[in-house]
Amino acid sequence: MDDKSLRDLLNGALSGEPPIGPVAQNSLETGTRLRRRRRAWATGCAAVAAVAVVIIIPAGTGVLGHSAGPAGGQRSATVYVASQSERNLGGRITPVNTATNRTEGAIWVGVSPQSLAITPDGKTAYVANVGSRTVTPISTATDTPGKPIKVSVGPELIAITPDGKTAYVANLSSRSVIPISTATNTPGKPIRVGPGPDFIAFTPDGKTAYVANYNSGTVTPINTATNVAGRPIRVGASPRFIATTGQTAYVSSASMITPISTATNTPGKPIYVGGQPGFIAITPDGKTAYVAIESDRMLPPGTVIPISTATNTPGQPINVGSAAGRIAITPDGKSAYVAGAFTVTPISTATNTPGKPISIGPHVTVAITPDGKTVYAATSGKVIPISTATNTSGKPIQVAPGAPGGIAITP
Repeated sequence: MDDKSLRDLLNGALSGEPPIGPVAQNSLETGTRLRRRRRAWATGCAAVAAVAVVIIIPAGTGVLGHSAGPAGGQRSATVYVASQSERNLGGRITPVNTATNRTEGAIWVGVSPQSLAITPDGKTAYVANVGSRTVTPISTATDTPGKPIKVSVGPELIAITPDGKTAYVANLSSRSVIPISTATNTPGKPIRVGPGPDFIAFTPDGKTAYVANYNSGTVTPINTATNVAGRPIRVGASPRFIATTGQTAYVSSASMITPISTATNTPGKPIYVGGQPGFIAITPDGKTAYVAIESDRMLPPGTVIPISTATNTPGQPINVGSAAGRIAITPDGKSAYVAGAFTVTPISTATNTPGKPISIGPHVTVAITPDGKTVYAATSGKVIPISTATNTSGKPIQVAPGAPGGIAITP
């Protein structure tokens, strides 16, 4: 039996698995797994990418493949993990039911799934497959993959507009971002940006997408209504991550964070944080941006810097014990969870003090349930639930082998 026949047989057998609900955050994809070639994390830590940008999704009704929840027939939250394994056959998306912490089959997609994104209406999940130069749409009603969408380069990052109409695909080796109509699953004309497009973030109203151009030291704003790129905005060297409030986009680059006014698309005074800043997460009230410092000779390994968005001043460094990666913040804004090289470290946002690191494993990326009660930490071949009430880890859940390419949670 050839590879295609095997995939078709598996897809037919696994149809009817858990659907993915709608996106609640304004920025992007699920936990985009950060590219290993640039995201060293010193010891192989991953973050999503991406992404991340954890995806938290409002509850939906129970459908085929799900156990209906108690009142109102709502189904349990489901964790979806992309695994970069089985290179010859493709990668797998593994759903995990949060009520039982059991896996519910698998969904085969393209080679090396790098990130995930879900439309706000919850009907379609999009998987960027960097190894096969495709984006795979998945019907969340049946959890069956649709026809792969060919893009000109291997997609590494995918993000969906808040209105759900367009998915934007970026690849570090290109000079453009490709828009995909979610209504027709057809790619549009590439949007010319700077060399090395990387992370993508949207303003809360969805009118502008900001693209970090790693190789040119610029950020390109895109008008999402017309898919026309604006004038590049000069920031620091090698910009990578972006997070936005209503008024400001914060961009990480070499040794600093650059605030950009979203009203005028002009950069403000750089905020120097030292070292190599990475992932940025902003509290739900918009008052604090937390920046992961990936490396710095002057600071302990594994440092997070809080920045007041009112004054754009950095606070005291927070030591989280190992190379800081992706950061996920609880919906109530009380705790931030930092993925390290082999750990997840909680931080109290009221005092900016870290708790005891929680041992996980390599290639860690995290997502938090909509009720804020559980953090799911994906690592190589497994997912570990962490209670936010006690900051203790539960029994590991086995998923497809390989480093996680992204993680998303639905209710």
